[in-house]
Amino acid sequence: MRLSGSTPSRFERWLAPLAMVAALAALAAGLFAIALNLRAAQRRQIVNQDAEILHAGATLQRELAARENPDAHELDGELLRILDTSRLRGVIAVRVYGLDGETLIAFPPGVRKARLDPANISRARENGPRSDFYTEGRIGDFFDNRPAGEPASPLLRSWLPLRIGEAGLFLGVVEFVLHGTRTAALLAALDADLW
Repeated sequence: MRLSGSTPSRFERWLAPLAMVAALAALAAGLFAIALNLRAAQRRQIVNQDAEILHAGATLQRELAARENPDAHELDGELLRILDTSRLRGVIAVRVYGLDGETLIAFPPGVRKARLDPANISRARENGPRSDFYTEGRIGDFFDNRPAGEPASPLLRSWLPLRIGEAGLFLGVVEFVLHGTRTAALLAALDADLW
């Protein structure tokens, strides 16, 4: 405690500026944490948008087909819609997994069969469509007879729930492997804007 008329101590002279610097540092740290959180959320949205679009397209096709031919066998129609969706630009490969995780169908010819782990099956059932982005993916990893040493490129893997009927009976998961060049460009633009 300082007496009236005495000179402030060295500590007292630096106390107010130090408190201000500490407050500014706390504010900067908070803003940085918010920016990181915002960036992560926007990256998730960008990566998942292809899965959402594929899912919406397949759902619309299912509803239109049901109106046109209500007596058609639902599973056959659903598989035909998956084939139609696989012809979209950027789709490299498609695999359809059953509830046990085994590959039921893989196309185009030469796509390697795989096993989907129970966690991915559960996520598709409960959370709907989702995607994962790989900056250094290898297309050859999805095919039986691709040459080794193929250059890496951005890839996107999207998983959609396979459902039929009005009640949406869950039958398995459809995996789309897509070129990820557009997603990579969107993520790069996001990073440039936020930093």
